[in-house]
Amino acid sequence: MTPIGEVVVELWIKEYRKHPAIMTVATCIVVAIAVGTIIISNRLRSEKAEHVRNENLTYHKQIEALNVAERNMRGLIEFIEAEKGRLKKTEDVLSDLKKEKDALTPVVEADRKTVRAIFDLQAKMSRQAIWWDRSIAFGMGIVASLFGSFGYGVFRYGLRKRVVTDPVVPGQPPKVTQQSISVDAEDGAAEG
Repeated sequence: MTPIGEVVVELWIKEYRKHPAIMTVATCIVVAIAVGTIIISNRLRSEKAEHVRNENLTYHKQIEALNVAERNMRGLIEFIEAEKGRLKKTEDVLSDLKKEKDALTPVVEADRKTVRAIFDLQAKMSRQAIWWDRSIAFGMGIVASLFGSFGYGVFRYGLRKRVVTDPVVPGQPPKVTQQSISVDAEDGAAEG
């Protein structure tokens, strides 16, 4: 694109962002003028060419040339109609988007307030629940300590009343005696 073309495109985009409806209408008018100019120019060329053809070409060649020109014109008209339709659709979409934005803005603001309120409530509940959690953990620690003390007491009692078996002699039942691990004063005196 030439620098002048780029400048024109940038200017058009800048103005379109400011005034989309006006720029759409202005673009349609410019396109219509350009198409009209092309059509008039084509007609003038066609008339001039027709005059030359009448002098130089046969009747069938002139009809074929006219048919080609007619097809070209119809194609141009279809293109213009399609572009008008596209511009109309674009304008409708922009209008719908603006309406939707206007409708959703209050909802988005309300949702932000709701989310903030939920986070505040969650923080408050978390602060309240922390003492409940700590109390449960403290109680569980006490219960675990009691179970540990009970288990240790049972273990110590079992050590004091340990059962000792004499070596097994084949053909005879084993002899079981109960012996205390703690050393009594009598046992120490008897051994010594």
